[in-house]
Amino acid sequence: MPEKAKLSVQKNKKGNFSGFLTFDSGKKMSLPSHFVVGPEHDGLECEVERDRNGQVVRVLVGGKKLPRRGERESTGGRGAAPEVQKETAGRGTGLLLPKETSLPSRTKELLKGQAIENFGLFLEKGVGYDREKEVFRFSLPDKKVAFGPSLIPNRSFFELLDKRRRQTIESSGLEFRRIVAHLKGRLVVGLGAESVYEVFLTLHPLYGFPYVPASAFKGAVRSAVIWKEFGGKEGVALADSLFCLVFGREEKQGTVRFFDGYPLEPPTVVEDVLNSHYAPYYQEGGKFPPGDYYHPVPVFFGAVEGRSWAFYVGVKEEVREASGEEPLNKVVKWLDYAFSAQGVGAKTSLGYGLMSVSAIDP
Repeated sequence: MPEKAKLSVQKNKKGNFSGFLTFDSGKKMSLPSHFVVGPEHDGLECEVERDRNGQVVRVLVGGKKLPRRGERESTGGRGAAPEVQKETAGRGTGLLLPKETSLPSRTKELLKGQAIENFGLFLEKGVGYDREKEVFRFSLPDKKVAFGPSLIPNRSFFELLDKRRRQTIESSGLEFRRIVAHLKGRLVVGLGAESVYEVFLTLHPLYGFPYVPASAFKGAVRSAVIWKEFGGKEGVALADSLFCLVFGREEKQGTVRFFDGYPLEPPTVVEDVLNSHYAPYYQEGGKFPPGDYYHPVPVFFGAVEGRSWAFYVGVKEEVREASGEEPLNKVVKWLDYAFSAQGVGAKTSLGYGLMSVSAIDP
């Protein structure tokens, strides 16, 4: 809730102006230095909004928001998402920074006209900032980003990457299977990852393309097996010798190795939305009823659209000699069910992450 205060302005020895707030309660505090003030603001009444930590986040003087340093006038309307541009000029090909970001002004000036060729770098460092609501906003140019020539070295990049991965696994001495699966709809992985956005998307740390981490791959198969073979009872599953041989248990590591899932073709990341109609009901643990009179709260996130993917599973030679082909063959059968019936990643109950296995290579 806004607090009433009086704004006073002083000029220091270097000729810069500093602001000070005196609240109706008598409390005084300095105005954060990122707010721009001048002698014309001295002695004016204002309204101050502070966060839960007491930090000033917004100041209204005469009904107008006090500007911040480096802030340009917004023309997109209240709550408009920051505009993101595609590369049309300047050096290189790729993605240009949003017009409004949280980067230092000198850094933005140096990067002006520079194209970012790594989508992960663009999304994590060139973060769009909504100054009206003072939040970071997930936004993509034209609502989607296709990994074409501007974001990958060449069109056969993913084929070459898969070939190199296969050679690496072969040289390790593992007995392995390569599974090719086609994504039926959209895939979301890493929604809950730590990020300045409300939600995020798992991206390769080096190349910046979306991928399925081995942990998510293994977890999807394991969860599907528990439901299909053991009626959803994990305790019963942990008493099964083959299940523990494949996935392991608390005191023993599983024998089957699961590897990251990579796209075989240039993927496309699209801007998707989760539109919660009952935010107070969920946020307050059922304290308020899920009524239709609440305002929807759209949350934008990135999702990957249908492409072919390659997954690898393998076992060490000594495991194969001791247990035969059963662990590996059983995993391949299980993951076929997991992909088609349960899906991989987040929001699988809504149909995300469903795949169909199209090829299994020895």
